[in-house]
Amino acid sequence: MIKKILILLLLSVIFMLGCSTSFFDKIATNNKVPDPAVKPVVKSFAVQDSIVIDWNNNSDVGADGYVLYRAMWTTGIDPSNLAYSQIYSGTNLTYTDYVGNYNEGTFFYYKIAKKRESKEFDKSDYAAGVVSRHTALQNNNSLDTALDIDNFNTLNLNIYYACDGFGNEIVVSDYFKMLIPAGVYFEYQIQFPTNSNIPTDGLAIYNYEEVTNVPTGTGSGSGGNVNFNVYNRTTSGVYCMFSVSVNKSQYFGNPSPTSGVEEFVMGYYTLAFVGSFPVSVQ
Repeated sequence: MIKKILILLLLSVIFMLGCSTSFFDKIATNNKVPDPAVKPVVKSFAVQDSIVIDWNNNSDVGADGYVLYRAMWTTGIDPSNLAYSQIYSGTNLTYTDYVGNYNEGTFFYYKIAKKRESKEFDKSDYAAGVVSRHTALQNNNSLDTALDIDNFNTLNLNIYYACDGFGNEIVVSDYFKMLIPAGVYFEYQIQFPTNSNIPTDGLAIYNYEEVTNVPTGTGSGSGGNVNFNVYNRTTSGVYCMFSVSVNKSQYFGNPSPTSGVEEFVMGYYTLAFVGSFPVSVQ
């Protein structure tokens, strides 16, 4: 009889150890304290009039819920010292915060906290977002996503810059790349709409990789247009890259402001191909 009992106990232990989620794993999970929360990912241009907050980077088997907190920019108060109010509690890992009733360029700050049963753990550091009436501003907002200009069609530029005066900046630039034959330069023109709130000296053009002689500044402009050249002085065709962004020094001084003053500028422009011309090879 004792032998049969021992055999049954042994089989039970083997069965538990063989389960994909063992009895001991469940105990370990139930006793796990959530990892410290890290600041969420904030997207200002994913949904019009809304800020999207994503905290997939906080997914944790030790947590059974999450609490999202928000604060709004306030004159002269560092975002770390603002009073944060709860705007969501639950198990989701994303939240869309409608902010369409606030002025464009207004900064909001978000923190995430993890929960386990009735206990809430420490909040993360804050992440900043900004109110925008526009979407799809970030399609080619980095070198990795530079738009390949494979024809000479006219393109749209989407430029945005916001700062909160406490070292937080939200920047939307446009990055482009093009294959330029040996001994050739391409001339481009940025055309400003009449309702632009950025003057012709308010854009900065920067060069990357094989591009040479692209002005760091604004090129030359007249009649609301800015012309600049992208050169290939090598003996073979190469990809050249450039970006166009807000010229911060024209508005806020250099380096970026830390005055506690909230400001933003934005604009939509046209990038037009003027022509290709020969240049000496070096």
